[in-house]
Amino acid sequence: MYLIQKKKDVGGFGLAAPLLGIINKDIGPDPNYVWVGLVYTLTSAIGQALVGRLSDLFGRRWFFIVGHRWLLLDASSVQ
Repeated sequence: MYLIQKKKDVGGFGLAAPLLGIINKDIGPDPNYVWVGLVYTLTSAIGQALVGRLSDLFGRRWFFIVGHRWLLLDASSVQ
């Protein structure tokens, strides 16, 4: 499940990353647009560390079950 989620995370950002320069030109030149990628990476790292620690405390079984249900709901919501 971790690999599926990681591929989804990387793929989700990978689709938007090449367009950041174009979006920056359309909205207005701003040198801070690189923060989008940095914030995405930082929040992903913090979230994975937090979930990893919580799964150590409460057991990986429940995170596995909840993660699979979340993945099922997410996959079923795509039209």
